[in-house]
Amino acid sequence: MDVLDRAGKLIEDTLISDDQGAMIQQLQAVIKLLKDSEQQVENKSELFYMIAYCWYRLPIESKERDEQIELYLSESLAITEHQFARLYFAHYYFDKEAYLEAQSQFMKLDLEFFKGIDQEWRVLKIKELLLVCQLHLSSKYTITLVREYTRFVEEFLSTKEEDTVFPNELIEHSFNGLSNADHSDEIIVSIASELNSLIFDMEEEVTYAEEFALFKQISPFIGKR
Repeated sequence: MDVLDRAGKLIEDTLISDDQGAMIQQLQAVIKLLKDSEQQVENKSELFYMIAYCWYRLPIESKERDEQIELYLSESLAITEHQFARLYFAHYYFDKEAYLEAQSQFMKLDLEFFKGIDQEWRVLKIKELLLVCQLHLSSKYTITLVREYTRFVEEFLSTKEEDTVFPNELIEHSFNGLSNADHSDEIIVSIASELNSLIFDMEEEVTYAEEFALFKQISPFIGKR
């Protein structure tokens, strides 16, 4: 087993731990292992991505963490268009609520790459987060956004369940936005209707009870199940 494979297995084992202290210690050890192995690793783009990923998964917030993530993701992408490095740059900016930068990174991703490695669920998650970025960057709800909601919900509901991850970010952001919106506005009613369909058809009424109640109040249509 080479260094990158060994590091990957260590990361995988570490991330299932419930002990935050142990997780931090182990991720720091993997970072050291990867850095110490730089000269003997041929695939530098993958090496730098893995270092950045370890920093990203550290359950702490610090200036050093941010600097190291940005540094090593940039180093990885300077060598080749590493799709996971690009993806985690997008996630990093999204976490920072830098939605314009996150949107830019998400839009550069090659979705066919993720389909090719049987990660259809990740393609849907990328599309979800792109829509959330668009919502954050829009000053108001528009017909264009209604079309984006409709397109996303239709694609989500037509995808096999094993290839989906419930779009919690979209539901939670929409709940916050629609709570203070004009509930008589046809655009708002249309968006609520799409979200009703999503929650109802995916049988998530209990998990998202508060959100479902609001969307149902705005629009009585609750799906096709």
